[in-house]
Amino acid sequence: MANLVPCPALFLQSAGQPAIPFEMWMKMFSNYLLAIGAEGDEWPDKRKRALLLHCLGTEGQRIFYTLKDGGASFDSAVAALKKHFTPAINVVVERHKFRQRLQRPHETVAEYVGALRELATTCEFAENTDEMIRDQLIEHANCPRIREKLLVQTEATLTLDMAVKMASQVESAIGHAQTLTSPPEAPVHVMTAKPKHPPRVRSNKPPEPGAASKRDRCCFRCGSSAHLANAPDCPARKVTCRNCCKTGHFARVCKSKATAKVGEVVVLEMNTVLMLQDELIDQKITCTVTITTQSASCSAALVVDTGSAVSIIPEHLYREHFSDVSLSEPASRLVTYTKSKVPVLGCFSATVKHANAKVPATLYVVKTGTALLGLDLFRALRLIIDNNAVLPEAASSPTVTSSTAPVDEIKTGAAAEKLGLAKGFIHKVKIREDVQPVQQKLRRLPVSVRQAVSCEIERLLEMEVIERIDASPWVSPIVVTLRKNGKVRMCVDYREPNKAIVMDSHPLPHMDDIFSNMYGATVFSTIDLANAYHQVLLAEESRDITAFITHEGLFRFRRVPYGLCSAPSAFSKLMSLVLKGLKGVQNYLDDVIVYGRDQQEHDRNLQAVLAALNEAGLQLNMEKCHFNQKSLQFLGHVISAKGLLPNEDHLKAIAEAPAPGDATTLRSFLGLTAWYAKFVKNYASLVEPMRACLHTDTFKWTSEAQASFDAVKTRIINSPALAVFEPSLPTIVATDASDYGLGAILTQLHPDKTERTVAFASRSLTPAERKYSIVEKEALACVWAVEKWRTFLWGTRFTLRTDHQALTTLLATKGLGRAGMRIARWSARLLCFTYDVEYRAGAQNYAADCLSRLPLPSVENAEPVVEPELVALLDTELKALTVKDFTAACQVCPELTALREQMKQGWPKTAQSLPAMLQPYFAVRDELSVEEVIVYRGPYRRLVPVAVRKQIINLAHETHQGVVRTKQRLRDLYWWPYMDLCVEETIKACVTCQLNDKSAKIHPAPLHPIPFPDAPWQKVGIDIVGPFDSAAGDCRYAITLIDHYTKWPEVAFTPSITTSAITTFLSTIFSRFGNPTELISDNGTQFTSTEFADYLAVRDIKHRKVSLYYPQANGAIERWNRVLKETLLTAEQERKQWKPFIQNFLLTYRATPHSTTGVSPYELMFNRKMRTKMDIGPASTSPFPSEKQLRTRVTSKQKASKAYTDVKRGARVPQIREGSMVRVRKPFHVKKGLSKFHAPARVMKKAGESSYVLEDGRTWNASHLSLVPESAQDTGTGATDVMPEPEVTPPRDDRMPRPARVRKKPAWLNDYEH
Repeated sequence: MANLVPCPALFLQSAGQPAIPFEMWMKMFSNYLLAIGAEGDEWPDKRKRALLLHCLGTEGQRIFYTLKDGGASFDSAVAALKKHFTPAINVVVERHKFRQRLQRPHETVAEYVGALRELATTCEFAENTDEMIRDQLIEHANCPRIREKLLVQTEATLTLDMAVKMASQVESAIGHAQTLTSPPEAPVHVMTAKPKHPPRVRSNKPPEPGAASKRDRCCFRCGSSAHLANAPDCPARKVTCRNCCKTGHFARVCKSKATAKVGEVVVLEMNTVLMLQDELIDQKITCTVTITTQSASCSAALVVDTGSAVSIIPEHLYREHFSDVSLSEPASRLVTYTKSKVPVLGCFSATVKHANAKVPATLYVVKTGTALLGLDLFRALRLIIDNNAVLPEAASSPTVTSSTAPVDEIKTGAAAEKLGLAKGFIHKVKIREDVQPVQQKLRRLPVSVRQAVSCEIERLLEMEVIERIDASPWVSPIVVTLRKNGKVRMCVDYREPNKAIVMDSHPLPHMDDIFSNMYGATVFSTIDLANAYHQVLLAEESRDITAFITHEGLFRFRRVPYGLCSAPSAFSKLMSLVLKGLKGVQNYLDDVIVYGRDQQEHDRNLQAVLAALNEAGLQLNMEKCHFNQKSLQFLGHVISAKGLLPNEDHLKAIAEAPAPGDATTLRSFLGLTAWYAKFVKNYASLVEPMRACLHTDTFKWTSEAQASFDAVKTRIINSPALAVFEPSLPTIVATDASDYGLGAILTQLHPDKTERTVAFASRSLTPAERKYSIVEKEALACVWAVEKWRTFLWGTRFTLRTDHQALTTLLATKGLGRAGMRIARWSARLLCFTYDVEYRAGAQNYAADCLSRLPLPSVENAEPVVEPELVALLDTELKALTVKDFTAACQVCPELTALREQMKQGWPKTAQSLPAMLQPYFAVRDELSVEEVIVYRGPYRRLVPVAVRKQIINLAHETHQGVVRTKQRLRDLYWWPYMDLCVEETIKACVTCQLNDKSAKIHPAPLHPIPFPDAPWQKVGIDIVGPFDSAAGDCRYAITLIDHYTKWPEVAFTPSITTSAITTFLSTIFSRFGNPTELISDNGTQFTSTEFADYLAVRDIKHRKVSLYYPQANGAIERWNRVLKETLLTAEQERKQWKPFIQNFLLTYRATPHSTTGVSPYELMFNRKMRTKMDIGPASTSPFPSEKQLRTRVTSKQKASKAYTDVKRGARVPQIREGSMVRVRKPFHVKKGLSKFHAPARVMKKAGESSYVLEDGRTWNASHLSLVPESAQDTGTGATDVMPEPEVTPPRDDRMPRPARVRKKPAWLNDYEH
């Protein structure tokens, strides 16, 4: 029997990777042992081990015999093979693969979840496995409806099984809907197999002799044997076949697959149902109904499952109550969400009653399972689900009788089919007549998000929030970013239209009035409206200004959009009218607060507010509503039964600021406190202990300074300098960023011209944020501060103050296309705010500067380490210069005006008689002419006015061509003095050009020989050579080592190159020669591991690592590696084994004088000559060179090698300094179209003669570094297409003249001299 069972496939027959993973193959081998009866003790252990090795294959056995821990038993052999062939699992990589796994097209939910379960087995999620799979399913399901369905559930109640069930139901429902929407009149064809022989052509004529031969030459169009298919009179040439619908033949001779049309074929519809286990019924929503037939009636509790298209009952329920009712053939076949078939016994008709509704229904009878109330009965009975209870639609709005359910009268935003619409309110936008409409171009979207944007547009169309249009005088672009939940946020950039809108002057409520009216309240509720602005209708004549363009076309809003500057004030006016006359309610913009002195009063007020909102047609967002609260935060204060208290979070940045740690931070803090000096009594005396710390040479923080520090903070917090936020006052947000923190201060300008503080804020930067450029840190501070104080700033115009002047452009409309991707994304987040960016020098921005230097350790709202994908490409093209603009510039240009006047008067004899600005024109005075106000040089070249010269250069340099080509473009059309110099300076200041690969140049650094050691075995070099593909298994790699003084080499072959193999090799060498003082290696993982560092530290060996990808720094070992490779090639050619051949070669090499030292390595190592087979008689006793002679020879050789190498490579001394920005050339192959250099990085320090440590901590040789010009360093790495205005200084008159050309007559003229 055992011989009849084939053995599994050989594991590894030849060199390469196994076709089957070892764990899977071992399971197959275990099954094989079980099948042949060799499991357990049936076979001897040696026999099972031999069978295992036999099934490994040739290469598998070869590898096994090289393993050290193979053992003699079967179990030890399996363990050794598993250790060798099972790769080490990197949990980080496995989790990355898990997160990157998306649901593929046409992949069902069950298949996707199964794939995730397989990936999760190596991720070590432990008890969080189901939760991680659930989150991955929600995030990466390819159907938006599934994601929306799952996000409705709360995280606490949504288990993986429930998520799979719900997702499969939606998936099945979508398939059913597609089936239902298919046209029923479509003909159904029955496909039959093609006959083996072509159909015979029937003929009424009797068979004639030779008929077989005629049939072979009949017409394939009509079947006639009287002519062939090429006959012009064939009746079937223009006839359409009824079978395949092709022209040129009759149906009776059609050679296509035969199809037979039938009148109607009934195909069983496939419906998906879920068969529940009995123990899970208690977790589901049930509905009790009465089922009635002609002979029986019963009451049954059915589990509501809207994912099931039909309603079913189990067989035992049918046998118990309806056994006398005959079953009919089902019209549909049922499957589960995993597409497995559900056996159906049949179906019967009955009447189902619930409450006052009674409908006919068809119930399916299945073998086992739970009685389900499907979507058919759910719709027929007109049921709804409210608070996990099944109710008829008429009972969905009960009267509120208790405080536990105060919002049943209002449809929530999630439950309502349509968006709410405010009754009797229309917003009409007033537009300034003197502002010209702006039509902005379409901003391109990545293909990966276009589908999501299309879905969002379709959703807004269905909700009647937007509408399609063909044209509009106003056109604005959209900006799309990713939300934290993976969905897209589509915003419209209304910054240009907002300039033309007259804002509504509806007053906001005064803070004192709000707080005084809420005095004595103990119970509070906050109400939030669902898509508040979208519930207000926009006037027909005001809709064009909201037009926006997308890849789907042009649209405009029918409802009030977000980002329109008139929207907040208009909505506040609406809410004031809706809530007018109601007690216990306050509103600020779209925030509504209901309060009461006790629970009963609060409930009465809440009932009245909800009734008013319902009557006005407004919907609530229940997820953001909070009821029956004992306290709440509102506009920077905490309101509770204790009264009105300041929000401690706004003072936390000052109260918990850490003590200064250096003089710079202390000066910044004193600058902050000096701003509040007039509010602090005896301020000068109070801060004197801190000032004393600045008078010493070394900074020392004393106990007196700490006491002063704490006292000043307390005085400021309790001083009248802090004020309550008042919406009617001008608001200012001042921000600053340091290398390790962000600081911000919210102030308001009071009528007495005093700027008083409302709130402080600070936080530390995350490790990822500390790598940002300066401009990005400053921009992050602005975005973080504005979003932190959104409650104060949203809906009002405020000033954003920064000490980084570039942000005045990058965070404004004119900064589009110039900001880097990260800043462009942050700028998009501020589109819903109305603000002006103001620059203030850092010396005057001391308040925010101090907070950024003394940040709190909080990391709330910090940017994620992994940057979200930028899904909107902001690209602004340069505008062409029109003839009108050019003529106008010529007319007002002072230089050209003076030039025209001079041409009318005539030119003097010398240029010194002209004004300084006209002297450059003297040399070309005879080429100048005037036509109207435009001056020409020659027939075509216009003289460019000073005001538009920069624009002309930018247009010529738009695609970032080089200096020469840009000059050539300009010279054909324009001219002005020093034009070439202007072009050179402009391109030199162009960041894009300077950061382009064509401007990045690297040069070999000069060679720096390693100093000759003082004695043998002080400095050694080590390296790894391999892998050798043609070598034996134990010679795949070679570990090499050489002594820098004696040039003594060592070689050891090894099958692997782990740190353990390296240390074993070194231990063997060190046991003979002792421990060296210094060891030089490259940056391989074997040499940078903690194990290797500990090994050297124990032996007090200094480890030096060469620069990245610069093996020349360890030249001695690299030169020996070259000799070793040549020797191994010789061994291959002579067909000799490597190990014995290398041993013999090492003997010869060590006995041969080295070219650098002139002495053999053996002599320098042991101070005597080696006796070899060449020696006859006693060894030579020739004297050794002295130490001075040896060192002189080595130094001379190194100088000669350096001179030759530097000249041959064209080496240059690097101009890189500490603080310089450099770009590292990628040492590996780069695909076409990608940059060969990394992004710019800053040099932190100089590590060697030509080695530098960058800000990432890695050391690079100057041969791999390209110096970024200083003009490109100031802008930061995030900016693109920023071309600052160059400062062109005309050449001085006293500069050195150009050397005169040497002129002489041609030699041939000598023949004509007389």
